[in-house]
Amino acid sequence: MASGLSDRRPGLLWLMGMARRGEVTDLAITYRDRLTRFGFGYLQEFVSGYGVRIHVVDGQEDRKSVQEELVDDLM
Repeated sequence: MASGLSDRRPGLLWLMGMARRGEVTDLAITYRDRLTRFGFGYLQEFVSGYGVRIHVVDGQEDRKSVQEELVDDLM
């Protein structure tokens, strides 16, 4: 299982490689925390450097505060 807190997520590393190789231009996700629990801004900055845009499609990007999500993760 790959947690959003882990930095060893094969799917995420694969996606970053695709961005570097120019194999993807847009990424649609339902929730920001499904892509990465923390550091979404860093990931977005990284992929945008390769011309990739991330689209959050559910319209409710942040239903919980960062503190609430952290408490949930720790529980």
